[in-house]
Amino acid sequence: MNYSVRICVLIFVILQQIRITSSNRISYCTTKFGLHPPIESVIAQQNANILVSRAELTAVAQLVISAI
Repeated sequence: MNYSVRICVLIFVILQQIRITSSNRISYCTTKFGLHPPIESVIAQQNANILVSRAELTAVAQLVISAI
């Protein structure tokens, strides 16, 4: 593997970790203060996370293919 592929994978992993920790922090804060968001907004947020994950995977795959 050359360095550009390694850097792309590293950036992808860091982005995933940032999103996981931020979503965990939001759910912790809402639970701690008794603020339960409506289920529609929870489902919308999960759908948005799935779309972002797909976009990131597609971008990483394209970068890996172009680097080969």
